[in-house]
Amino acid sequence: MNRICYFSDAGTRSLLMAEDLRCHEPDTALCFYGLEQPGSALQRKLEALDAQCCPDDAGEVLARPCGQKTFFLLGENDRQNLREAILLLRMLDEQPCPDEEPPVIWVKTRQREAELLLDSAPKETLCAGRRQAVMVHAFDECDRVIQQLFTFLPLFEAWKGGEKRISLLVLGSGPMALQAVKTAVWMGQIKDFALRIQLMDREAGRAEDILRQQCPELFESGEYDLRFISADTSTCELQDALWEYCGDCNYILAAAGEDEDNILLGTELCSFYMARYSALQNLPVLAVQVRDPEKSRLVPRLSSRDGSFSFNLTAFGSWDSLYSVSGLTDWFIDRRMERIHMTFCEAETPERRRAALEDLNRHCYNQMTSRANALHFASKLFQCGVTEREPAAQADAFQALLDGPGGKELLEELALWEHNRWSAFERATGWRKASLHDMEEYVRDGCGRHQHYLARLHPCLVPYDQLPEIDRAVQRLLGKKRDFQENDRAMIRTIPGILRDEGR
Repeated sequence: MNRICYFSDAGTRSLLMAEDLRCHEPDTALCFYGLEQPGSALQRKLEALDAQCCPDDAGEVLARPCGQKTFFLLGENDRQNLREAILLLRMLDEQPCPDEEPPVIWVKTRQREAELLLDSAPKETLCAGRRQAVMVHAFDECDRVIQQLFTFLPLFEAWKGGEKRISLLVLGSGPMALQAVKTAVWMGQIKDFALRIQLMDREAGRAEDILRQQCPELFESGEYDLRFISADTSTCELQDALWEYCGDCNYILAAAGEDEDNILLGTELCSFYMARYSALQNLPVLAVQVRDPEKSRLVPRLSSRDGSFSFNLTAFGSWDSLYSVSGLTDWFIDRRMERIHMTFCEAETPERRRAALEDLNRHCYNQMTSRANALHFASKLFQCGVTEREPAAQADAFQALLDGPGGKELLEELALWEHNRWSAFERATGWRKASLHDMEEYVRDGCGRHQHYLARLHPCLVPYDQLPEIDRAVQRLLGKKRDFQENDRAMIRTIPGILRDEGR
């Protein structure tokens, strides 16, 4: 089957993605559409990639038959990317797709806007004689970068024994730093571990105000230890603040400025903690944001001037690591997301599984919540003491714990912590608790679900032991039998099966 990847612009992100596709999928055709006359420098780059350049607009591109089209909408302007995605979806809905399979669309955009606008757009087209789903992958760049970091270098890696705690220090107050706080809140939900998150920057007060506006229940629930320290990280105030507030941090993330600023900040942090502890094994995890691919590759080799010790810095956020086949597309995570959503939907028959997959594709919310669950697998294995490396061995070890003595109690504990993880994710993405009165109001207004997407209200944002009350309300208002605690248990029970599939 012939596949063509179309790019809506020829910026840095698109060129990096095209370069990696050419390396890993040499038979895939590459085309940059909507470009009239590329300059000589860009023309040379396109020739090196063996890529085509055409002035055609989206409609003309869609009308051209091939096996399958993949669209990458990776421009600098997130709103423009989103508008282009919605335009593609509307055209696909109105006219037949001439290809063997419906297109796939990747769009870099803002999470909240994607939820509100993409979820209301049609995601089907007439293809090969029948209506089929159009798969849309919407991602927030900062969100994906931080998820990538916490997957490669999990928060629990900071624990070196002793008191069970994760103490994260985020340096900076920009979008990447704020996203690090939001993601750490739910990625750091680990049974028996205390989690503290501190943000330090001269604009820390403004950062706190933004988070309170975007995620009010992170603060109002009183369940999360979030602290904001006003200090200029580019001056001696940094060391004073570290001594006073952050000497015991075991995971530090620097996203305070340009690449050089973050690298310098990382070396200063390492020197500070070396002077404090005098031993490399006591150093916290140090991750610094470095966008430039060349500089990113140099960071792990940085050492002190006399060469006596390495700074042990981990670079993250390099554009070439995100805009690549492995950076954007992850088959294992995609498969986990599907299995997780089918478990939630109790999809036991082929028809219900097909409906569950369509529901997963239709709603950005379903994709984001399922992805968060999938990314948390490593933390669930860690909190159970599963140390095996291979997925099949992990599955056997995890299943043995559930089947062994105390397995029932362990399942209940893990289900409770899964609910805590889900609640933290919901709050970090701006959702708030819906009262039963709220629920009655929007059901009366015609909402057929227990959650209200537009208002970002969810009745299940309650402690685990209060979920049965929500079950009864759903039964009374919507006539649907639900057991939300059992949903959490089912999520835990399905982990061994998913891991075994990955090990085949």
